[in-house]
Amino acid sequence: MTECTTKQRGSSTAIETEILLLCARSFLGTAESSQLTHLAESEVRWSLLLEAAERHNLLPLLHFNRKQLKRAIPDHILKALEVRFVEYSRASVQMLDVLHTLLASFAHEGVVAVPFKGPVLGERYYGDLLYRTFCDLDVWVPQSQVATAHRCLNELGFAPCPWRGYIDFSETFFGNELFSKLCSEYAYLNELNRVSVDLHWKVLPAQLLPISENELESSIKTARIWNRDMRMFSDELSLIIVAVHGCKHGWSQINFLLDIALIIQNGSIDWTVVLSMCDKFDALQPVLSGLYLCKELLHLSVPQQLLHKMPKLKTMAWCQEIATDLLSDPMQPNWSEIKKWFFFASNKSGLLRQAAYLIGACTEPSLDEYHRFPLSPKLYPLYFALRPFNLTIDHGFRIAWRLLSGGYDSRFNVRTV
Repeated sequence: MTECTTKQRGSSTAIETEILLLCARSFLGTAESSQLTHLAESEVRWSLLLEAAERHNLLPLLHFNRKQLKRAIPDHILKALEVRFVEYSRASVQMLDVLHTLLASFAHEGVVAVPFKGPVLGERYYGDLLYRTFCDLDVWVPQSQVATAHRCLNELGFAPCPWRGYIDFSETFFGNELFSKLCSEYAYLNELNRVSVDLHWKVLPAQLLPISENELESSIKTARIWNRDMRMFSDELSLIIVAVHGCKHGWSQINFLLDIALIIQNGSIDWTVVLSMCDKFDALQPVLSGLYLCKELLHLSVPQQLLHKMPKLKTMAWCQEIATDLLSDPMQPNWSEIKKWFFFASNKSGLLRQAAYLIGACTEPSLDEYHRFPLSPKLYPLYFALRPFNLTIDHGFRIAWRLLSGGYDSRFNVRTV
């Protein structure tokens, strides 16, 4: 079958989106493989399908279902799919080897390290890390052990990446207590093997998930993964982390939803614990929005314990827009960062928490403030006052000019007129 030309589908569902969703549903067991075979006989834009599969991190599942598509898929697309899957697989195995080495180094130095997202989700809930793509390794350590973890990473050939891509902080700064106060994670890169590690001392910024270190540690359990005992977060906390992270990104990728569905399907969820965590960390709305989209797009059955709470979903209209955008165009949703920001703020319960989130975003210090005003650790509280000033310098005057003159602000990806 030759690839058809792109055409406007209006409000109808794009065939490429249907194929991707069927790949996800077949992995969940909520769709028949014969549906894919039938759909592949339609006018599929194969290059677009391959591009969308990568955008939504579903290329391994498209490869997993290639037999159902084989009669219709063009040879050059099938070859490209095979090549890209092999590339992803090699990179994943390489990163897994690095993760084992890194965790061994941390253990030798007495660092409590918990890998999460990426390969852990793949192995624990997908059944094989090769079914879930990831581009880096996420590891959480206690804030008091950040300096030791930094030293371990250096010894293994990892160097801190330049902040914002061009700001190189001095090596002494990473042993300074200001470092772990001004950010919640930092990226390290090994130039030799090109593996990147995100070192976290908060699984998510406190504005997104206000969970304490003690509460994180109480959610750590030991599981048998890759034939060895490894620390990982509980199924309940993993679900909340994935939901909050996906909500932060405006549910822009199908794999965020698939993560939630597979944690529910293959984990051992205590919903009483989940609801308790949601109340404590104000995470109920992100979880409900994720479950709503899983129900609509992946045909997941919503657990009874949360089904009666679904009418309380405050962002129903936003979620319906996400679903509609995705169904009409496989490269959607593609919201601006500002729209994602307001979407997440709308998921906060009550005006006080919404206001606290917005105020926190404007006052919580970051490495940008340190770069412009390198103060001593004793003067750290001053950064809360400097943050609004710094934001005004960086964005205020330019936004005001755009509002007055009209046009497009590429940094914020939002039209001002």
